[in-house]
Amino acid sequence: MTRQQSFLAALLAACLMHPARLPAQENPGGDELSGLRSAWQQAIEQPDLEASIALFTPDAVLLLPDGNRYADRAAIRTLYKRVMALYHSHIKLTSKRQDCSGKLCVDEGTYAETLTENTSGKKIEIYGSYVLAARRDPNGAWKIAEFVWTGGPGAPH
Repeated sequence: MTRQQSFLAALLAACLMHPARLPAQENPGGDELSGLRSAWQQAIEQPDLEASIALFTPDAVLLLPDGNRYADRAAIRTLYKRVMALYHSHIKLTSKRQDCSGKLCVDEGTYAETLTENTSGKKIEIYGSYVLAARRDPNGAWKIAEFVWTGGPGAPH
């Protein structure tokens, strides 16, 4: 594990273990990642595979509630391509807390997603929490370095 990956892991752990919680819909420190979240959401909902993958760093990691780990853009592209072939997604991300320092930013929040099966039209409601760690690229744009998801089908948390 590189020093940068170790730092990201430690930053994520600190954010997850921090006992203070903000009231829903409040993020007093500003929202540096709103553009990144909006672009990702739009790319997923369109669906636009290449636009969604372009928002990740080359060494990005995606962790799903079932424990599966996708460890670079190619692996994430394979997953997204498979999911987009089966489902249409409508997702809402709600940021609860953000902590940014220099080239790194961690965003924690909740999500509500409706997946519609492309063949049958059957809908699946999914709710949970997420942690998004972003890193600035050399051009100053935020890119997703790690995306961690919890939750699953059922009632909102």
